[in-house]
Amino acid sequence: MDTVKITSSIIKLYEKYLLKDASAFSIKDYNNFEEEMWELREKFNYGDSPFRLLPDPARDADWFMMNASSDGFKEPSLKDKIKYLSLMKESYEKMRNSLGWG
Repeated sequence: MDTVKITSSIIKLYEKYLLKDASAFSIKDYNNFEEEMWELREKFNYGDSPFRLLPDPARDADWFMMNASSDGFKEPSLKDKIKYLSLMKESYEKMRNSLGWG
């Protein structure tokens, strides 16, 4: 398994779904990000959860958004979107830096 390839794919998902203004972000973006992350597991034949590759504070951000959106079923408030996207942007920057892309 090529860690650089899966990490590069994860970065593209961050950029596609999470690096946007909170007012443009929707629960659909959150759910699509989650779904496509799981698809990477099969694409790269990765035996573990690809979410384990996300740097902190991604785990806290995901837990927060699951609670704010009732596990992805309701649109969270703008305040909750801002918090989630801020945490995920921090995680994104750490992942880019780990590849020397910072």
